[in-house]
Parts: sequence; structure tokens; C-alpha cells
Amino acid sequence: MSRQFNKDRFEVVINIVYTFLRFSVVALYVLLAFVLIGWVVTWFLPQDLFDFNLANLEQTQVQIFQFNYDLASLGLSGIVNVKNIVVLALFAFVANIAFYQYVQVLLKRIMKHIKNEHPFNPTNVKYLMWMGFGFLIASVVLPLINSFLFSNIINTLELFEAGVNLSPNFQAIFMGVIILIVAYIFDYGAYLQEEHDMTV
Repeated sequence: MSRQFNKDRFEVVINIVYTFLRFSVVALYVLLAFVLIGWVVTWFLPQDLFDFNLANLEQTQVQIFQFNYDLASLGLSGIVNVKNIVVLALFAFVANIAFYQYVQVLLKRIMKHIKNEHPFNPTNVKYLMWMGFGFLIASVVLPLINSFLFSNIINTLELFEAGVNLSPNFQAIFMGVIILIVAYIFDYGAYLQEEHDMTV
């Protein structure tokens, strides 16, 4: 056989990725806990605490990729209550973090099996399936949540000339389909591994 497999390098890469995922999962749990606590506390804070003077946005510039937008050109003025926006923003943040944590936890479990030299474990196939379907569901649910948040911002600030693009996240759909294809490849690999073990 002309092709060689560098097992030492493979193990180093897997160990690095697995260690990173372990710390990342813990860090994201901590962040998720803080945001959840903040979201719950926000519900009980007095309404008038969230009165906001729109004149404070006069010197604010919004940068999205290469585009800069000066909010002073909107001529915003007056005082609005932003409690609903804060509550919705924290909820949207929780939903997005929870999805990425879901993906990270499944990926960590898959990497653990690979680290233990069982890459074509049937459990890995199940985790990959869950991850793929998770991306497909998130491609619709997360844009809905985010669009609802931006609609509330537009209504609260009376930016009626602005609009919200309500469409699925096609990158997430593509990612979900790719992961499902990889799951079926792993399923076939698990079948071949089982056949090999029975033959030996």
C-alpha cells in the first residue's frame, strides 16, 4: 500500500480539538447562565428604568460589513421605552447561544468517540443526524426570532421606512444537508466496520 497514515499527527489534532471543545462547552454554559439570569431579572425591573432618550443616538454610527450608517440622519428624538426590545434581544441571544451549544455538545461527543478510536460508532451516526436536523430547524426558527426582534426595534423607534427580510438561513440549510450526508457516510462506515469485525 503506497499511502501511509500519520497516526501521531492525527491523535495530536484530535486531542487539540477535543480539549478546545471541552473548554468551549463550559465557557458557553457559563455565558448562557449569565444571559438567562439577566433575561429573567429584566422581566422584574421597573418599566421606567428602560426609558431611553433617542437623542443619545445622534453621534452613533452603525457599521455592517463595509457599510457605515449614521443614525443622526434619521432625526430621532423623544423618549421611548425599550424594555420589550431588551427582553427580546436577550431571548434571541439565548436562542442563538443555545443552538451553538447544542452543536458543540454533539461535536464534543463525536470527537470523544474518535479520540477513543471508535469513529464509526453507530452513536456518532445518531449525533450527526441530530446535528444535521438541528441546523435545518435552526435555519428557520432563528431567523424568525431575529426578525421578530428587529420588527420590534423598527416599531419602537418608528423606523417605518426600514424593513425586515424574513427568509431562511440558506447557509444553515446547506450545512445541515452536508452534515446529514456525512452522517450517512459514517453509517456506511459503521456497517463496513461491523462486517470487518465479524469477518476477523
